[in-house]
Amino acid sequence: MCRRQKPLSELASIFEPVPQTLLSLAVKERRELEGIPEVTRAIAAAEEKLGKEGRVFVRFSGTESKVRILIEGPDSSRNEEHAQSIAAALRSALG
Repeated sequence: MCRRQKPLSELASIFEPVPQTLLSLAVKERRELEGIPEVTRAIAAAEEKLGKEGRVFVRFSGTESKVRILIEGPDSSRNEEHAQSIAAALRSALG
């Protein structure tokens, strides 16, 4: 606001929200996600399908025995499908 010298109401008009899906999945162990082929394949498949229209973010919680899966994309039902696919691979690999 300061840099553009415009009120928030004017700047907010250009904001287009993107649907998000966030899953928190309890896991029995923590391992490097890059070392789990089925998980990296599921993440890569979601990233490929979303292309430049979305993003995939998967990380372990810093305070709980959980992994967080965030999918952003234009279609909330497809976001959910991608998140569930990654969650299935994580369940299979990490319990």
